[in-house]
Amino acid sequence: MKFLERLNPKQAYVVLLVISLLLAVLFLGLLPANVPMQWGMDGNVNYTFPKQVAVLLLPALSVYWTFRGWRRADLANLGWGLLCLVGISGIFTFISVMY
Repeated sequence: MKFLERLNPKQAYVVLLVISLLLAVLFLGLLPANVPMQWGMDGNVNYTFPKQVAVLLLPALSVYWTFRGWRRADLANLGWGLLCLVGISGIFTFISVMY
């Protein structure tokens, strides 16, 4: 836990933003033109978003959590930002493999 004690919160949020931007660029190349956003009980896609709109979700959520944590200069919101990043990246990875 000494690593967390020495970690500068603002640097950690900048790293979160950079990672989310890099992943957004990566997913722009991997995802289909229309990204499925909801599946019905029968397995059919109910609606889709254009991939540019769907991929914008990654940096937008990271920016939100960064601004929340930046004001306080603590790491409390970093976990939520990382959770969003991992969750959305996992979903996009699934979609890029399946479609």
